[in-house]
Amino acid sequence: MLVLAEVDGKTINRIENGMYSPRLDNVIQIADALDITVKELFDGDVAPRNA
Repeated sequence: MLVLAEVDGKTINRIENGMYSPRLDNVIQIADALDITVKELFDGDVAPRNA
């Protein structure tokens, strides 16, 4: 998944722990890699469409 998002694992960890505010392009890349919308990424509690 990190490869699909083209975002470093340390960056993901910092975002998840509230230590880093992601750039918009990173948010879009992460949502695309998870196959969800940006809105769903922030809403949480959604399953990937291809699951």
